[in-house]
Amino acid sequence: MRRRCCDRCFSRFAARPSVRPSVPDPPSHHLLHAHFRYDAIFTIRVLLAVLLGIGCGLTGLTGLQTFIAFMTANFIVPSSWFGYQGVDPVSFEDEKQPLSMEGFGQGMSLFVLSWTVSYSLAHGLVA
Repeated sequence: MRRRCCDRCFSRFAARPSVRPSVPDPPSHHLLHAHFRYDAIFTIRVLLAVLLGIGCGLTGLTGLQTFIAFMTANFIVPSSWFGYQGVDPVSFEDEKQPLSMEGFGQGMSLFVLSWTVSYSLAHGLVA
């Protein structure tokens, strides 16, 4: 028995259970699911945080301006991804976990950690 991933996938086989597709569903179909959107936003934010943290640390950027620049990028990049994918984030949000804030705290802490460690290693502050 095929495990259903969503009602759309299941409804194709509910009417004709004896018919099985010879080709699996394309990956783009499964990217339409909300849980994949949460995973994608989380991954985007984590990668952005680590890359920008290391970049800021190696170039020697310090201060509140760097942190504000990261916070701005942390909101702009996922919003751009929503627009590129044609996603309305409001339609996937709920009271407990809004889609626009997925991975925000983890990304922020990873940014500070990677920024501090890379700055310390690059500029000789580690004894």
